[in-house]
Amino acid sequence: MKIIYSLLALSILLCACKDVSIPPPVKSDDKDKLTMDSFDEAFKPNKGRDVWQRPGEILDLLGDIKGKTIADIGAGTGFFSFRLLFRDAKVIAVDIDPQMIEIMNDFKLNLDEIHKNNLTTRLALPNDPKVIQDEAEIFIIINTIGYIQNRRSYLQKLVNLLPENGKIMIVDFKRKSLPIAASPIENRVPLFELENDFKNIGLTITESNDNMLDYQYILIGEK
Repeated sequence: MKIIYSLLALSILLCACKDVSIPPPVKSDDKDKLTMDSFDEAFKPNKGRDVWQRPGEILDLLGDIKGKTIADIGAGTGFFSFRLLFRDAKVIAVDIDPQMIEIMNDFKLNLDEIHKNNLTTRLALPNDPKVIQDEAEIFIIINTIGYIQNRRSYLQKLVNLLPENGKIMIVDFKRKSLPIAASPIENRVPLFELENDFKNIGLTITESNDNMLDYQYILIGEK
């Protein structure tokens, strides 16, 4: 029996940076397991994001992540968290909104046992990701950095939590007029400011790319 999704759309467009999604499935049959295909089906109302953000190509920049633990800061409804999971990473999906955590936990009900065990959802505080020392090898911050208060201090905290050779990836909107629903321009951090942040908190920039995506830049730093 196929997983049945509710027909009622869930209006989740938090600060124009969370996923638009429909309510996740309720576990009804042990044979109904969440796969990448069924996950894509659940996110069909937000399919345009696949086109302009190209999540697969973004994650390719992290290299082989199989078995690595990645903390997704500002995970929302799990647009990137589940993609990481299906690449056999261990994922800590972090958000400050309890509703987002609840949605991801509902999706988690339909994972097979291996993927279920590899996903941890975590309710955080605005100034505390609730990740412990050396717990994550990579932090990703997608469509979220402009909403973090005391940004450099927060990033320094993440660096301090990373093991040697750990990484931080930031993907966010370019500061120009865009033909998509994006965060307000005052909540967009210019790439050069984040490059300066990375240098000042002890990260070596390994990727600074504002050409690959039409509407966003990608920045990766290594400890």
